[in-house]
Amino acid sequence: MRVADNTPFIVGGLISKKDDKDTTGIPFLSDIPLLGNLFKKKTSQNSKREVIIVLTPHVINTNDKSFSYVIPKDSQSFDSFDNLLFRNAYRIRDDDLFDLSFATKSDYYLNILKELKDFRDSHIELSEEEPVFGFLDKKVPGEEVIVRRMIWEIVHKSKYHEYIADDHILVFESNEAAKFGNKFKTNLLSVLLDGLVKNKKENSLVLDFADHKAKTTGPFEHPRALITKANVKDPSNYVEQISLLNADDPDRNTILLSSTIAPPGVRRATALEVLKGVLVLKRILSLNSSMPVTIKEFRVGRQIIFPTEQELKDKYHIIDYDVARFFYEIINYYPEFERAFNRDAKAIVDRMSEDSKTAKAFDYYLREGDETTGPFTLEQLSQSIAEGYIKADDWVCLAIADAEWETAGEAEGLKDLFKAPTKESPATQP
Repeated sequence: MRVADNTPFIVGGLISKKDDKDTTGIPFLSDIPLLGNLFKKKTSQNSKREVIIVLTPHVINTNDKSFSYVIPKDSQSFDSFDNLLFRNAYRIRDDDLFDLSFATKSDYYLNILKELKDFRDSHIELSEEEPVFGFLDKKVPGEEVIVRRMIWEIVHKSKYHEYIADDHILVFESNEAAKFGNKFKTNLLSVLLDGLVKNKKENSLVLDFADHKAKTTGPFEHPRALITKANVKDPSNYVEQISLLNADDPDRNTILLSSTIAPPGVRRATALEVLKGVLVLKRILSLNSSMPVTIKEFRVGRQIIFPTEQELKDKYHIIDYDVARFFYEIINYYPEFERAFNRDAKAIVDRMSEDSKTAKAFDYYLREGDETTGPFTLEQLSQSIAEGYIKADDWVCLAIADAEWETAGEAEGLKDLFKAPTKESPATQP
């Protein structure tokens, strides 16, 4: 077989089939005959995988002083660009990765992981696929923000943003006053930027997508922006203004765009260059849709697919909600990573707290019971739930009590314990 240099070819494929059956349930309760089925879950999964082996030969010049028979997997030699049959490919290098030890090795986060591990070990009824357990396997809170920033850095370093022209970027402007036809105007970004050149008072565009997004009710709405102008004095003033513009919007859907001001912390790129890099970033995420946006997957030697130069030149690129959010994350990536980190860390704590409520509920009935029956046995508790005397939703048991229970004030105590309302019962007879 003869293969040209840097030309991928398919060697063959392997097909594997796998059938998985699993049963999970609440200890003790799931073991009760018949009624135990209420507290257990059976899952069956059939999977079929096909592995296709693609080899790409590279001719190495052995006369090169830097040549070594042991070439690191993140070597530039394995980058693949300007192919005719395959898309461009980039190998992630060690210097493309950020050091996140300041967050992942903090006492705060390590304590959360310890509690999560103890939580998993003490709740064997929960599936290993529980999303929150992913943090025990190198998943990092808020990591998607950092991964997108690292990909943007690669795009900027490779100068791929330069292949997108201003007249190939579309902005849909809100036009609610139109009586007929579309409620939006289609603008080329180049035309909007030309308007800034003629304006001596303002040097920046404000593209506010948050206003229309908040009002959107239909499923087929274009992302429309309210377009205004602003004057940005310097890089620090730029950060101040874009932060204020997005302060009340958790989705960060407002762009502050300037072709002359370079925000701090983005490799001296202007806001317009950052935007073009984000458009390339979004295309890369689309081409690599099977790759999770995680630190675990964004590793040294991992190959990521890049769009071709011609594709970026020919394609019309739309500024939408995702582009606006990614743009803000790139500009303010550290505060946004901190916000996302705290959000995900809180979700871990909340998840453990939710399950703790269920455990407290069952423990209360088994230990205290009610004024009529006293402590429940497992069989009595199972029967009470089956008959609707006690209702269980996903995590919190709700007490459905009779008049005597209400009069004794027990239901109020349970309501405080479970933070959930009890069903109203008929008034007691004197």
